[in-house]
Amino acid sequence: MEQVEQLDVRVSGVDFTYNFEEEADEVRLRFNVTDPTGDINANGRVAVTMDEYVQDPRLVSLALLAREKVIARLQPKKDEETSN
Repeated sequence: MEQVEQLDVRVSGVDFTYNFEEEADEVRLRFNVTDPTGDINANGRVAVTMDEYVQDPRLVSLALLAREKVIARLQPKKDEETSN
């Protein structure tokens, strides 16, 4: 899995979903991912909490947050590892 951790993740946008009280209740980070050799190129969105977003809304910090979320989704869960 160390190859997964070498992925370059860049945030390409931030989307907010608003509730009826016109408050943002969901944040989605749009991202692009490339591997170190440039052979793999992907994009997608990950949901983050409003608290995670406001903690540090700079693009560099959001890219690190998106990276964590993407890697967490790509890594098998504990129970999946033992069943294989």
